[in-house]
Amino acid sequence: MKRSVTAPQGAAWRLSCGFSPVTLDMGQYDRQHWANRLTRAGRGPERGRLPGDNGSCTLTKTGGRGPVGIALVKNGAATAVGTNQPARPAQINVF
Repeated sequence: MKRSVTAPQGAAWRLSCGFSPVTLDMGQYDRQHWANRLTRAGRGPERGRLPGDNGSCTLTKTGGRGPVGIALVKNGAATAVGTNQPARPAQINVF
């Protein structure tokens, strides 16, 4: 599932996503690595993927100017939320 974090004025953020457990091929000697959580921190926009087809994400603004937002795209349909307040994280679920 595709994910996209936006921060049009370069705000800092923290993203925490949970999803159904999946097996990831992490390296030559670790071919059975289980994961069910993704945590990232950044500033400005970032795009990526969740390794599964479902997820629940919380995006928290941690500093800077402007709002932050997140969109998850499943089966061609986007679901998006945003926030401008660090005390009120944006939460999104796609199952």
